Amino acid sequence: MADTTHPPSSTLDYSAGGEDAGHHRRGGARGAAILSIILGLVIVALAILLSKEASTTTRTRQELDQANAATAQAKSQLTAAQSQVTDLQSQLNRATQRASGLESQLTQAKSQATGLRDQATRAQAALRSAQQQSQSQLADLQTQVRQDNSTVEGLRRDLQQARHQVNDLQAQLAEAKTAATPPAAAGGAAAVAELRDLPLKGQFSKGFFSSKYSLELKNTGSVPVSVDIRAGTAPSKSATIRGGESYKVSDLAKGTNVSVQGEGFKPMTLTAR
Repeated sequence: MADTTHPPSSTLDYSAGGEDAGHHRRGGARGAAILSIILGLVIVALAILLSKEASTTTRTRQELDQANAATAQAKSQLTAAQSQVTDLQSQLNRATQRASGLESQLTQAKSQATGLRDQATRAQAALRSAQQQSQSQLADLQTQVRQDNSTVEGLRRDLQQARHQVNDLQAQLAEAKTAATPPAAAGGAAAVAELRDLPLKGQFSKGFFSSKYSLELKNTGSVPVSVDIRAGTAPSKSATIRGGESYKVSDLAKGTNVSVQGEGFKPMTLTAR
């Protein structure tokens, strides 16, 4: 009996084991599929990451290139700036030297200005002293001139008195000669006296804005002369011209004859031209 019961149970065990194996195979296929999906996703993620990394690397390289170019440009600008700094330093040194030279010149100019100021002060003092001396000398000269004018006026009065005295003496001498000379001789002396020339010098001058002439009669002697002057048809005028002085006849037309007559002298005729 035991032999008849065990085979069926073995059969059942085999079929149960086959079902489990099928379940295991189906579970393994699902796991492989899931694993494949996961691996695919990982690969995609890695690919994305690699693509991003490549893009980042490219950008990084571009930025690095740009940074290198900027660094080179900065180095070039730095070199140019250093060159400019060197030039500016050289210019500053030259400017400092020029400033030093200008300061020296300014010091010399100040010294010269001080010297000139001192000279100007001394010159002004000398000028004031000279002006004071000149004013004093001028006052003295003015006093001397007034004194000389007074002396000259006195001399002129004395000379005038002497001339009058000479004229009186000449008249007295003539009267004495006339009284002492016989009548015949006196007539001859008078005739001789009439032959004397007038001590007058005549000179015509024409006005600048006029057609009229003027006659100046100058007594070249030292004794006054009394004359009668007649211009053309105008009435005659009597005048006494002192020695060294002049008498003027104005408003004469061109061609006018001026006659001058004096007692004891030959007549004198002048024509305006």
